[in-house]
This record gives sequence, C-alpha cells and structure tokens, in this order.
Amino acid sequence: MFHDGPVKNEPNVQVHLEPKHQGDGEEPRSEVVRPVKWSAVRAIITYTCQFGDLSISPATSQAAYIISGIIDVPLAKLIEIWGLDLGFAIMMFFNALGLILLATCKNITAYAAAQVIYEIGFHGIYYVITVFIAETAEKKYRALVLSLTCVPYIAATFAGPSFAQTFHEHSSFRWAYGVLLIVTFFMCLPVLVTMRLHMRAKNASANSLSPPGSKSIVDYFIHFDVIGVVLLCSGLTLFFLPWTLAAKQEESWKSATVLVMIILGFCLIVAFVAYEAFLSPKSFVPFSFLKDRNILGACLLLFGWSLSNYCWNTYYRIYLQVVNRLSIATAGYVINIYWDGIAVGSVLAGL
Repeated sequence: MFHDGPVKNEPNVQVHLEPKHQGDGEEPRSEVVRPVKWSAVRAIITYTCQFGDLSISPATSQAAYIISGIIDVPLAKLIEIWGLDLGFAIMMFFNALGLILLATCKNITAYAAAQVIYEIGFHGIYYVITVFIAETAEKKYRALVLSLTCVPYIAATFAGPSFAQTFHEHSSFRWAYGVLLIVTFFMCLPVLVTMRLHMRAKNASANSLSPPGSKSIVDYFIHFDVIGVVLLCSGLTLFFLPWTLAAKQEESWKSATVLVMIILGFCLIVAFVAYEAFLSPKSFVPFSFLKDRNILGACLLLFGWSLSNYCWNTYYRIYLQVVNRLSIATAGYVINIYWDGIAVGSVLAGL
C-alpha cells in the first residue's frame, strides 16, 4: 500500500537524527487515542528531512496550526445548524484524508498541504468533542470532565514517541501514518454513534429543528454569516501567516509580499468588526461578545500562553535530535514533560 523506500526524484539528504541501537532510550474513546496520535505525529515530523529541507517543517506546522484554529469559526456554525454528529463526521473525513496524503506524499509541497488538511480534521475532532462534553455534562461537573480530557497526555508522553521510534527502526513513516489512520477511525467510530444517538434524542425532545433540506441556499448563506466568516478567516490567515513565512523570503521582513499580507489581513479584521456591528443580518459572533471584558481577558490569556509556547516549541524537537543527538523517543519524552504539566494542572483547576 505504501512505498517504504527512499523518495524518488528528491535529493539524498543525510540528516543524522539518532543512533539506531537498542536501549535508546480520550472520556470519549477518541479522547484517549487523540493525545497518543498527536504525540506520535509530532515525533514523525522530522522525517521531512527526506524531502531535502528539514528546517521548513516547523514553518508548515505553524501554517497548519493557524488554519486549523480559524476553522473553528465555520465549524461552530455548522454544528449549530446540522448537529454535532455531522460536524464530527466531516472532521473525521478531513483527518483521514490528511493522514492518507501524509502517508503518500512525495515532496515538501504535498507534505505541507497534507499537514494542513490533517490539522483541520485533528483540531476539529477535539473541538466537537469539547462542545459535546460541555453540552452533556452537568454544569457543576463540567470543568472537571473537561479537565479529564487532558489526562491521556500522560500516557501519550511514552506511547507516542515510542510508536514513532519503532516505525523508524523497523518500518517507515508511511506505515506509521497508515496505522494511525486505522486506529483513529475505529476509536472515533463509537463516539460518532454516541453523538448521533444524542442528537436524535435531543431533536425528538425539542421537535423544533427543521431538516437541512427545508432551508434554501440563501437561508444558509445568511445563517452561516458567510460574509463575516470569509472576512474573519481571510483576515486572520493573511495577518498571521507572514509571521511564519517571512524567514523563508529572500528579503525577510522587507519583502513586499509579507508587508502587503499583514496590512491586508489587518484591514480585513477591522472590516469584519465593522460588518458584524452594523451590517450583518445574523452575526455568528454577537457583537456584545467582542466588548465583553471576560471574553477579551480569556482571549488575551490564551494569546500569552500560545506566544510563550511557540517561542521555544517550534524548533525544539529538531534541536534535541540534531544538535543533542537524542533519539526520536527520548526527544519526545523531553518535549512531553510540558504536556504532562498541563495535564496535571488541568485536573487541579477542574477540581
């Protein structure tokens, strides 16, 4: 199914990642496998040295994170109108398609596109599960239940890097992605069935939701607030992507392309705020939320956390493997100490 040999028509780049010798040393079911898969995929990323440019893998990862984060906006509207089960199924499809493309990519361009699709599905699955838990858990237990979704990261500390190390020594990264595809599908399937049963019971009790076929295209266009979604997604993408791609430009921050993207992205974000405040017939984000101090404070807090995380995390795995000559598994253990702390802190906060 997958080609195990070297990539054809690509430069033979020799990057020593680690010595190959012995001794180197999800809640819903998909929440259990999700952290393990996340850890394994991050550990496998350094295989992009086969494509001749190991340094570009963090840049493609950052671009994928930006786009997968923005996808929450239309996804939120989709699950509001069509239900959690359909939203979850669509994200499963993107996740599976991304893994298939990762397993079969032949160059860095195909790899970058595959990673974007994969991150959309992976992040979307987590988002839908979070909404599902928040919707079904009792209010007094909601914080605790949500915090428990981080507990599998402790197991992922050891399972993910070991998984990647084993496939590196005995098989190939293509088969590693293939195995993750199969495991993810069978772990997510029971969650999809549970969501479907939940939505069926919810719709039967409410008896007020009209089926998708009863709405026209215009109704969906208004209800999805397509103009607002396009303005926000385009603005955020154009504004944040140059910060990742600038280093790859010949003139760096003096590049006209980078400057134009940042300015245009900022203008689109301003246009989104103005549109939601004065023109939108049905805002997907109530404008009052944009002025709420609690929401703005939470956004600023998350922004600070993300900034501090990606200041060091972007190239750290490659640094550990190439400079310090740690094995894939050992580098993964070092990286995942951070997520173990998050898991423990989340449970304590939930209590």
